[in-house]
Amino acid sequence: MKTLRWMLVPLALSVVAPAFAAPPAPSASSERVDQKKREMRGRMLRDRVGLSDDKARRVEAVLEKYGPERKRVHSALRDAKEKLRSLVAGKSDDQAAYRAALDQLRSSRKALLDLMERAFGEVSKELTPKEQAKLFLALDELHMGMGRGMHHGHGPRHMGHDEDPDDD
Repeated sequence: MKTLRWMLVPLALSVVAPAFAAPPAPSASSERVDQKKREMRGRMLRDRVGLSDDKARRVEAVLEKYGPERKRVHSALRDAKEKLRSLVAGKSDDQAAYRAALDQLRSSRKALLDLMERAFGEVSKELTPKEQAKLFLALDELHMGMGRGMHHGHGPRHMGHDEDPDDD
């Protein structure tokens, strides 16, 4: 169970932090998307996790610190997936190409997990265990919300609406 938690937290953190690979010259729309994600993350930290402005800013700073590396790793992961899709769709028999794409996929996933463990380790220094638990649950809910259509302008469902005000 603990291993599952450590595997889900990095994935959830990677979703909350700006995860799109930055093009050589960021477009205005990608900057707006990144800004919207930062705003949503800030609201989540304050409203859902219940962090003070100061503590939320410290957590956001840690997450932002890992942003550029996270973008590079996500880009490599997307590239590997695209290579695999292309090989399968083209009905390729090039076993070496499959092996190379799978190796890239595995190494990118490992790099992402390693990165997120480092980030969560730093975030954990800023939060109490209860705050960490609330963060984990909020990130998990946010991740599930993104899977339900966030990429099309729909936010996560029930974000902040099921909080018990006496839960502190």
